[in-house]
Amino acid sequence: MKNKKVFTVLATAFLLTSISISVSAASSTPNASDAPARIAQVVPSSNFVDNLNTTQIETNSTVQVTDVPNITVPLSTEPVQVLTEKNVAARGSNAPTNFWNLANNSYSGSFSYVEDYVFTNYYFPVNGEKIIYINVTTTPVNHGATGKYRIVAYELTTGNVAATYKGTVGITANAMFYNLNQNKTYYFGILNDMDSPIDGSLTVFH
Repeated sequence: MKNKKVFTVLATAFLLTSISISVSAASSTPNASDAPARIAQVVPSSNFVDNLNTTQIETNSTVQVTDVPNITVPLSTEPVQVLTEKNVAARGSNAPTNFWNLANNSYSGSFSYVEDYVFTNYYFPVNGEKIIYINVTTTPVNHGATGKYRIVAYELTTGNVAATYKGTVGITANAMFYNLNQNKTYYFGILNDMDSPIDGSLTVFH
């Protein structure tokens, strides 16, 4: 009888110890509500600006040029400007310093025996459609010579090339330079890519 009582006491103690261990293990395992909140770290891209008050800068489309073969070329009421390589050489790479308002009149120029390049003597504004037109006729000085040339639009303040039209000597070009910046002005160059000189004329207009 005494042994049975001792067994009962030992069994009860073992059961209480098991329950205590289970409760302790359960309380040491955190549930979702006990887990600390994760902090999400946002890494901004290189273009990110953390300032809502930053002024947005309007970006302009790239200046482009295309053929407009059927356009009517207006006649200038001013004398034709003579463009010579001698004047270009004297001016070097500097831009022209005279302004020509195409809103009042188209600009006409002529050049002869150009072996390398020639610039317009004036720079021009852009119209409301962000466009400047230029008509160019070229002929080879040496009969039968063939080759290419370029019409280049330069931005005045930087002298950078805005866009380039590639033409064939002997074929009239009607080029439209568009997507120009209305806050800037432009001038043009005729660059001879032939091995022999060319003559020609041009008209710049809106």
